[in-house]
Amino acid sequence: MDTTEYIASYREPYEKALSELEYLIDRLEQIDVERDAVITRISEVREGIAAFAPLVKENPAETHPELFPDESDVGADLGLTDAIRKVLANSNPKKLTPVGVRTGLAAIGFQTKSKNILPSIHTVLKRLEKNNEISSKTEEDGRTWYKWDGPSRALPSLPLPIRRVATQEQIEAAERKRAEARAIMDKAKKKS
Repeated sequence: MDTTEYIASYREPYEKALSELEYLIDRLEQIDVERDAVITRISEVREGIAAFAPLVKENPAETHPELFPDESDVGADLGLTDAIRKVLANSNPKKLTPVGVRTGLAAIGFQTKSKNILPSIHTVLKRLEKNNEISSKTEEDGRTWYKWDGPSRALPSLPLPIRRVATQEQIEAAERKRAEARAIMDKAKKKS
């Protein structure tokens, strides 16, 4: 058997392996999209819990640390600016008003001696906006909403960027190709 025949015999399994790799990358991207949706929902639910917490006179980070692993026992150790960064980053992509930031601070256990911390929150928010860490939008009703623009601090994302999500037809085609590639590779192993 000549070298070109050997090369040709590997072409089909090579192409099948490329198809499988494409399928796997597409599937990983699809999982990344699903993961982002779950992370957003977790953030929304935590925000809701933080809103209810004062009504039931609880700090969820203390009473349920397993549900708030990044927030238990850290509030007291953070300065106000870092605590506000944490609240905004963990609420991303949602926007918060200064009152929402105050609620988030309470939820992570941030301790303050001041009875009215809102002026300090406003000052920090303006400074963070000036440093391009956050952006703001003032609504017609006069309320200003702030959104985190810095790096994500909530949960790490998967290493691959999102290109596109595979359709069900593409997934099924890739699975067929993968099965064919396995059959060819098994057949080649039996010959050797």
